[in-house]
Amino acid sequence: MLASTGAAQAQAPAPRATLATAIALPARSEKEGVEAEYAYVQKNFPGWKLGSDGLLTDKGKEYDTLQLVGPNGAKKTVIFDITDWFGK
Repeated sequence: MLASTGAAQAQAPAPRATLATAIALPARSEKEGVEAEYAYVQKNFPGWKLGSDGLLTDKGKEYDTLQLVGPNGAKKTVIFDITDWFGK
């Protein structure tokens, strides 16, 4: 998008697309947390399928990254902060 001055405006990263904007879902166990992740995806991205799933560790925190593929082939990354329930 162009500003009125003609300069390009930087867009903020989409929520859930970076470690800083990762989604923290309440859960008491890893099983419950994974179920909450999939429920979140189904609710917020209907028709999207899981392409891949990966784990990241950064600055003592644990993250689950889900690569989603949309009905039209578009790809999107959703990152969850799983620190509170990972391994429980």
